[in-house]
Amino acid sequence: MIPVAHAERRNVTPYGDYCKDYSVYGICRDALLPDEALSALDRYYRGKGCRVLIVHHRGRFIVAEIYRNHRQVDKVIFDKNTGRLRSIY
Repeated sequence: MIPVAHAERRNVTPYGDYCKDYSVYGICRDALLPDEALSALDRYYRGKGCRVLIVHHRGRFIVAEIYRNHRQVDKVIFDKNTGRLRSIY
């Protein structure tokens, strides 16, 4: 009998989470400036033991890859206008 390995996939970003430093879910005071948004993402994931690599910035959205121990564990889209964060991995 051949052993079968089952990969466990756990998203790092819960569905519909948000960066709590700047807003109540879905409501920002104002749209975040690019530096504020990058700082919010970095703080949010550093608290989970991860690091953030920005893939691209387009309009109000930031697409970022999330890494833990040099391995990609998630890919997210961050809305600078609402503070919402969604996994797109």
